[in-house]
Amino acid sequence: MLLLQSIFIILDGGKLCRRLSADFTAKPFDAVMSECKEIIKKFYSCFPLLYQMAVLFISHSANVLAEHHDELLKEAKTLCGRIVLEGGNSLLVRDALYAQCLCCIMLETPDEVFGLLGESFSTPEITEDSLISKAFQLVGNTAKAKEVSQCGMYHYLTCLIETTLQYVALTADNFDTARTAFERAMALIRLYEVDRLNANTAGRAYLYGANVFCRHGHADKALELLEKYADLCLSVFLPFKLRGDSFFTDIDEWLGSGELGSTIIFAEKMIKRNMLNGLNEVMEPFAAIQDEPRYKSIIRRITDNE
Repeated sequence: MLLLQSIFIILDGGKLCRRLSADFTAKPFDAVMSECKEIIKKFYSCFPLLYQMAVLFISHSANVLAEHHDELLKEAKTLCGRIVLEGGNSLLVRDALYAQCLCCIMLETPDEVFGLLGESFSTPEITEDSLISKAFQLVGNTAKAKEVSQCGMYHYLTCLIETTLQYVALTADNFDTARTAFERAMALIRLYEVDRLNANTAGRAYLYGANVFCRHGHADKALELLEKYADLCLSVFLPFKLRGDSFFTDIDEWLGSGELGSTIIFAEKMIKRNMLNGLNEVMEPFAAIQDEPRYKSIIRRITDNE
């Protein structure tokens, strides 16, 4: 009976987590957290479900009262640690390990990250997607080989842009370096039309760029980027969905399968709230331009859409 229940939860996991995500925005925290813990207790051997719950906790940790922030992250880290030790499935274990490290970063315990991953970066010459694609070619399944290659390209494109944006933040005090990194990230975003593929990544790029230009006294450019951010949020972002396009024609099933380690579960109401948080809280405050009519107009546009 437990096996059948676990299969049901896995198949319906997306619906369950979307419902819990909405509950986090509409119901008392303690009540929702109590239900989550009951679900975890009941299906403690269902590792895919535990991973989904961990991602749910991570997703909402920044949007709860400060007193609950660490609680959610510690719960998520514990679940991921269990999956890493006992999960068996190598892909799930890998994703759980990365999520566990993300929790450590958000809890500001970097030594735990070093303990889990080490202190140096290394990667094999031949990537996993390349090997799988070649294997499909050998068995004559060209369509599947193309699908896997597209998934690999999408994944590494997203990683490259996100890492470049992180470098923008790291070098924000050096305008020339940060601007160059930002321009290269934007070149990739334009080339691959990432604003339609992954509006979250494109939106973060506009915010990071605006932050750098504002910090170094280029108010007009900062406001231009923030206006693009607002346009993106209001025209493309909702309903939020990772998707393919005319180039990435075969990735939608993969994107919807839950195999992305960075899958984020948000209710639409929380997404709208995060649009404004991006301007007021997540990034360094745009103090130098907060009295500008254009800035106030941007805030008003997003606020009116909540």
